[in-house]
Amino acid sequence: MPTGSNARFQVCADDGRRGSTWSIRTSADDVYVIHREGGRWAHASFHASGEWHFAISKGGQELEPESPAYLGVLKAHEETAPGWLHALRITVAQSELHSAYVERVRQRSTIEIPVDSQFDAISVDLFLKAPDAAPIIVEHALHVVEIERAGGGSAALIARPMDLDAPVNVAFATQIAEIRAGLAEHGWDGAPPARVAIFGGDADGYLREVEVAIDPA
Repeated sequence: MPTGSNARFQVCADDGRRGSTWSIRTSADDVYVIHREGGRWAHASFHASGEWHFAISKGGQELEPESPAYLGVLKAHEETAPGWLHALRITVAQSELHSAYVERVRQRSTIEIPVDSQFDAISVDLFLKAPDAAPIIVEHALHVVEIERAGGGSAALIARPMDLDAPVNVAFATQIAEIRAGLAEHGWDGAPPARVAIFGGDADGYLREVEVAIDPA
């Protein structure tokens, strides 16, 4: 896809369960990935300067006044393969897919990423690809979309099945409890389901987001 394009994607199961919708776009050489339900609060940014971070929007800063404007800032990067930088991993567990949830976003054409019932989750990885980078082979992978960058090269999304070390509700129990309390503080009555992305930097050198379904209490 040409630079400036905006592609939307979500993880889906054969039985009709779906995850959140996400979007990826390029603006000149910069790349932005947005969890659409939470896009009014934060988004992942990958800049031509080499800085990667989560940018907290004005709305997000109003919710958390003490939070800095940028989180998970990464400035030093190592190539995964010649000309390939692993910038972001979105993890979507099968446990977080639901059929009854309706997102409060405008419905758009969306790329569907199928789950593999033999695995716990899908990882959707963003790679920043240099103009002269040779193709890489990723086993059991699905090429989701590739968007050109103005200065050459591209932003490529690749999805593949994965197993988890622990269920999402166990691994992120503390964060989920904090999110539930925060939603209640800002008017959520505990009845309609919500979808959020838990985000942060990673010791492996890329940003990370984990999709979480906050179900009625």
